[in-house]
Parts: sequence; structure tokens; C-alpha cells
Amino acid sequence: SQYGRIEARIKLPFGKGVWPAFWMLGENIDSAGWPTCGEVDIMENFGTYDNNASVNNGTAHGPGYSGGTGITENYTLPFGEKVADDFHVYALEWSQDSIMWLVDGAAYHKVTAASIPAGRQWVFNAPFFLLLNLAIGGPTSFLGTPDAAAPFPAEDMLVDYVRVYRAVAVGAGMPVISPGRVLNAASYLGSVAPGTVAVVYGNNLAGGTETLTAGLGGGFPASAADVTVSVNGVNAPLLYVSATQINFEVPWETVPGMAVNVAV
Repeated sequence: SQYGRIEARIKLPFGKGVWPAFWMLGENIDSAGWPTCGEVDIMENFGTYDNNASVNNGTAHGPGYSGGTGITENYTLPFGEKVADDFHVYALEWSQDSIMWLVDGAAYHKVTAASIPAGRQWVFNAPFFLLLNLAIGGPTSFLGTPDAAAPFPAEDMLVDYVRVYRAVAVGAGMPVISPGRVLNAASYLGSVAPGTVAVVYGNNLAGGTETLTAGLGGGFPASAADVTVSVNGVNAPLLYVSATQINFEVPWETVPGMAVNVAV
């Protein structure tokens, strides 16, 4: 593939000597060799090495910036979760001259043709192929030998799905979401807090209008009129949905403040 949004929902193993990865290599690897072909690590976890219990590593490798000098950044799960406790979505948004890494919808790393080291070659505007693997270390690797007291299946890497989305040209008759502001519905300020009601304004947010009611268990649905709203990767209960306004409850997993990642 070449360009688009690439993501996988994965529950990682965690342990000494265990090295799960979701990554890409340039299709010209046989002729150009590595690292000239380019490598993009969407998800990479080093287990107990460097205490990666809650960490994802995203890295770009190319000629002159590979291996230990790859352009890398890590993302720590925000609420103390461990990568092995649950599934998380590891994603990449890739376009010409730009690559951005995300975990559960939160962007944490971006590399562009202009930001790589001076004089180095950008090798990411060509077709790549995807790999998912679980490498196992040994006595000579930086990971070390796996713990004999933690055998499989505790170290399984569970993949729910892998998806590749391609951008499409927007025609004159195609409705396009135009996001506006996200506000605390009580104070109409930009800050939000878990458990409060918030409002997102815009245009073409939904194809219809729907007022939601709580179910038998007291909870509101997280999907209505083919719309979902997530806050920092967690789907939010919906109270009202229309083309110009969506009212939702901020999930309890959200850290209070101005910097929240809201996706419609």
C-alpha cells in the first residue's frame, strides 16, 4: 500500500525477552536493501527492557537514521493501563512527505520530509508492505532471555483486526464534517471533566436528529444515527445527535483539562 490510515487493534504480551511489533517495510527492500528501503514501526514494545509495561514506541528508519539512531518517540498510556491488560488501537496516518503516529486516537509523533536530519534522504513516498510479528529474545540480545516462569499463552499477541483506509476525493455533493468547538455544556468553557456533559458543534455531524434516553441499566448508548464520539480513544455515551450539535457525556477515563482528543 501507499498512503492512508493504517491501524491494528492489538492486545500485547508483556515480559522479559518478548518483542511484539506492527510495522512496515519498503517494497523495494530486495533491490535497495535496508535501511534505504525505509522502515516504519507503528507499534513496538520491548517488554521489561526499559520498563515498557505501558509504553508504545513509534519509529522511522531510513538511510542515515536507522537502528539506534532512528527517529523515535514513545507514548505512555494515560491512565496507568498496561499494554497487556486490554486491546489498544495502534495507528499511522501517512501521506506524501508526512507520517503521524497515534495510539487510541491520540497523536504523539510526527515526522516529515523537512524534519529528518539535514542531508538525509526521505524514503517514505513509495509503496510499503505490512508486518506483524512477535520476536523472542535470547542471551545475546538487548531484550534478554524470556522468563521460564511466564510461558505461552500468557505471552500471546492477540490481533483483533488490521485495517487500511485510503483518502478519497471530495466531490461537490459530498457532505463533509466541519468541526467547531467542544465545550463544557454547563459552563460553555473549553475545559472538560470526566462525567460532565459536553457539546461538539459543527456541520454535517450526522444525517439526522435523535434524542437518546437511558437504557434499563441507566446508561446511554455510545452510538446513534451512525455516529460515535470518542474522547482519548474511549467511546462516550450520547445524549443528543444532530447535523450541527452532539451532546455527550465525557467518559470517566478522561483526564480533566483543555487537552482532550475528541473524534466524531
